[in-house]
Amino acid sequence: MAFKACILAGLRAGELCGLQWEDMDWNSGQIHVRRSLWHGQLQTPKSSHSVRRVDLSSQLIGDFKKWKLACPISENNLLFPSPEGKPPSDHDILVKRHFSAALRRAGLRHVPFS
Repeated sequence: MAFKACILAGLRAGELCGLQWEDMDWNSGQIHVRRSLWHGQLQTPKSSHSVRRVDLSSQLIGDFKKWKLACPISENNLLFPSPEGKPPSDHDILVKRHFSAALRRAGLRHVPFS
């Protein structure tokens, strides 16, 4: 779900890891990017242009609703917490461990995931 959200919503990996459920605007079909994960810490994005609203497709909104029911409980109310409910320690690990492995399994060439 995390990679699907990044691809379909155009989010950076750090932005994805910083999303909290209160960032979802179910009525307008948007997600608000307000923070980013950097070296295991949640912080405001590095530029004012990075703080934004992103329109979501109705399919992605439906997927988020299903994910909310399956999502691990998080002390920070994160959309994509670690299995322990904390922010991921580093989004680079997430990318290397899961995204790159998925590309290899699918027989696709490596592409950067920022």
